[in-house]
Amino acid sequence: MVARVRGVWALMLVVGLGCADSAHRESRNASTERPDDRPPCEGPSCRDAGGATDASNSPSADANGMGRGPIEAGSSGDLLTGGWADAAVMGIDAGRPMSCVPPDEGLVDDEDAGTEGGGVVDRPGFSAVSAGIFHTCALRTSGLVQCWGLNHAGGGRNREGEASAPPAGLLFKSVSAGGNYTCGVRADDEVMCWGFNQHGASTPPGGVRFRSVSAGNEHACGIRLRDGEVECWGSDEDGRSTAPAGVRFVAVSAGGTHTCGVREADGRVQCWGRDDLGQTFPPEGRFVGVSAGTAHSCALDSSGQVRCWGDNEAGQASAPTGRFSHVSAAGDHSCAIDRGDGQVRCWGDDSWGQASAPIGVAFDYVSAGGVSRRQAGVQSPSAHTCGVRRSDGQVLCWGLDHFGQSYPPSGVTWNTLSAGMNHTCGVREFDGHVQCWGNDDDGQSRPPPDVVFHSVSAGGLHTCGLRASDRHALCWGRNTSGQATPPAGVAFKSLSAGGTHTCGVREADGHAQCWGQQDGGEGDRGQSVPPEDVVFESVAAGGRHTCGVRADDGQAQCWGAGNWRATEAPSGVAFVSLSAGLDRTCGVREADGQVQCWGSSAPPLESEAGFVFTSVSVGRWYTCGRQSDGQIRCSSTFKVRLPECIAFRSVDVGDNHVCAIRESDGVEVCWGGQARNRWE
Repeated sequence: MVARVRGVWALMLVVGLGCADSAHRESRNASTERPDDRPPCEGPSCRDAGGATDASNSPSADANGMGRGPIEAGSSGDLLTGGWADAAVMGIDAGRPMSCVPPDEGLVDDEDAGTEGGGVVDRPGFSAVSAGIFHTCALRTSGLVQCWGLNHAGGGRNREGEASAPPAGLLFKSVSAGGNYTCGVRADDEVMCWGFNQHGASTPPGGVRFRSVSAGNEHACGIRLRDGEVECWGSDEDGRSTAPAGVRFVAVSAGGTHTCGVREADGRVQCWGRDDLGQTFPPEGRFVGVSAGTAHSCALDSSGQVRCWGDNEAGQASAPTGRFSHVSAAGDHSCAIDRGDGQVRCWGDDSWGQASAPIGVAFDYVSAGGVSRRQAGVQSPSAHTCGVRRSDGQVLCWGLDHFGQSYPPSGVTWNTLSAGMNHTCGVREFDGHVQCWGNDDDGQSRPPPDVVFHSVSAGGLHTCGLRASDRHALCWGRNTSGQATPPAGVAFKSLSAGGTHTCGVREADGHAQCWGQQDGGEGDRGQSVPPEDVVFESVAAGGRHTCGVRADDGQAQCWGAGNWRATEAPSGVAFVSLSAGLDRTCGVREADGQVQCWGSSAPPLESEAGFVFTSVSVGRWYTCGRQSDGQIRCSSTFKVRLPECIAFRSVDVGDNHVCAIRESDGVEVCWGGQARNRWE
């Protein structure tokens, strides 16, 4: 299912109109019905989450957010299949104005989560993330902020995929997503806010330098650098923005209608604002961090115990016993990280899976998001949790995701991507390891750890890759027909995993070698029995057939089951690349750079005037090609919407999803049924 390129093709430099007309970039292949009556991917689950943002991952930070729940394999709609939504970050702050992430040593300091105290972590992706009620923002390691989710009044990315509101080109130390707005501490220590400005929540004081900021529902608070005191702005109903004068704080958290902070002098928690449910009456003791939720709060004391107070209608203030390193309070649930094994433990409401943390996974940070059902004016439920996985700095989220606020971009850059039937795998740019997502029923998304790969190919229910050190094939996943048992000691130039077989071009002699199922029809050569003594430039394994580009003349030669004449390659036509799907094969012609297909019928794939194709990829429902300007064109039996005005390095099509690598940053953008980082 991966297009394989023959040689190097010199392209003419073509100057076109580009993307002046946005409608010009949409596929015009129209059909009102899909063959299996499934609608095309629509809604927030199909967006391009290409940018993430960050939230003050600081201990004093808070956010209002939601995550997505543990995802069941084979699920559809706005749930990712076979995993948790994830993004590479070093810290995470998700939730309403109510999460707290103190450092392990207990000192509550926003700078540890941003770029000053702990320093920018030298890894691709993000250093911190913050989830608001229906949007999420994250801080890139470069200091740039990106947002996704509902874009009400400029808070984040809206459902039509419009650009999110963070100021372009400005660097931030931390960011915190509030109700329908966001605030961040800039590199010059001043706070900047954007989004909905009800009650002045997006209008911070000018000329004041802050060490941290926490955005609540309709008010925000920060700790001033000059004196360590808290200054708040926005709604002051019930005194939520009236911070005590003359008191220095090491942490502050703005909640729904109240605010809490940890005093520097004695480590006690002091709260102000609404107190209808006891949320501003903390227990006695010395604390290292605090998190204010909608109408309850939780704090971590110096011994690692979590103590909560306030609204306990759903059990969100009934903290478990044990020793913890981080705590975060949301609307109707709270979460903390066990100091022993690093696992997240949550308590309170679990109606949407927001309190069902993944088992056996150690985290460095956790953030609970959402608002309490008591919260007036919130029409849509919001409840999710996100955490930063200790092993690799990836973000996992669970709970609700109806506005895409918990669907972060991965932050990972890729050398190659390959879309299989219902899973996708790629070779990471920064370490050469393979990472997969999607369906994992047969282990096809579980690559061997600590192996550096040259390339990877995702097939039906198995995956194969070429080890960088020796170009030997390694495979994993379903192996009922031997498709995941490659020959030992054989080096390959390239590899292609099909439905139930795999083929590669041997490095030694250029001959094709295949393994797996052999079920060619009468008179057909099985898909795993390539022609002898033919030297190939590349091979492409499909459902029950295989095709290759011959080295001598560039013509396509196919073998295997000839369903729909998928093996009847055109005679006398040279190709620069081929891709084999279920029962269809397509190639980019060497003569004119256009796509020619054979096998099952589908709408033709045509380039825009003045452009040619550099590669093509065939799936079950889509055929897509990359043009010479980097734009993606697709054909299908139903209407296809594509990312507009984005140049891509490559594109690969799976069973019913498409993934491409952006030219600008190497990040993946996917759309369709089994997509992660979906474009809407």
